[in-house]
Amino acid sequence: MSRLDVPQTREYKLLLRADKLRGATPADKADQFWDPRLKQIIADHLDPRKNGKARGKDKFVEQEDRRVYFYDGAPDRLLDPQGFSLRKRIETDKHGNPKCEITLKLRLPALSDVAGRDLHGAHPGAKAKLEEDIGPATVLVGAPGGPVVLAERRSTHRRYALSNTQPLPCDQQPATIADVQFLYPTLLDHLHADPAGALQRGPEIEEVALKGAKVDLGEKVDGEFTLTLWTFEAGYSPHEIAEISFRHDIVDDPEIARRADQLFIAMQNELGDVLYLDCDSKTSLALPRETRELTRRLGR
Repeated sequence: MSRLDVPQTREYKLLLRADKLRGATPADKADQFWDPRLKQIIADHLDPRKNGKARGKDKFVEQEDRRVYFYDGAPDRLLDPQGFSLRKRIETDKHGNPKCEITLKLRLPALSDVAGRDLHGAHPGAKAKLEEDIGPATVLVGAPGGPVVLAERRSTHRRYALSNTQPLPCDQQPATIADVQFLYPTLLDHLHADPAGALQRGPEIEEVALKGAKVDLGEKVDGEFTLTLWTFEAGYSPHEIAEISFRHDIVDDPEIARRADQLFIAMQNELGDVLYLDCDSKTSLALPRETRELTRRLGR
């Protein structure tokens, strides 16, 4: 069983315009984003460590290359309106063999709505996680799913995400809600949907994740940065997008939470020229095309 009551980690996320990041390769983009920009923001806005050094440390040295697909109903959404998302991720091991996994996630504004739910995976290697998921406070310009602006007084928008990830044969893809229930037996205890409801795959996404850079938040707790680059399949708009995030373990120390929030507010203020504000979630961009178009047309 996979019942989790308390978030173990907290993750802050900002969408970026990939075309505004300098560098010819993903590694170049990460290097040039870290030293001249993000590391300087940390130095300018956070108090120094006890040894007098700035809190930014290390750099982006790890690169993971993957393919990603999201699934939902089309033209009518079955998962997203109830807070669910379904992602298949494919990566290649050092021997050139594909390795696949699938993740079911439930993300809602109230902890009480996700904590304690059983969304266990059928595979014995399934792993569950409960995380506090933090983005910028935004205001919609038009219909849901469309452009946003940052709140005039920079702040945070908090949600809670319960996810379960398990291995998946690479030739397997869910075609119906019943297929998802086979992988997650308790799904229909939490999702109101017809088991026969059809699912479609969203666009193929080439994902590059760069890791290694950190911020020292105090008391041996680091915020670990990930710069994620998404490139969508040909003919899809937008063609590419990026996200900068940092994650830290939740501990009983208000100073750590204060520094993390302070840094995230500073990032919103200092990175305004590269923020992506055409929507407030990269997952929404990965929905099946028909679902996205209907969502925008109906203003849902």
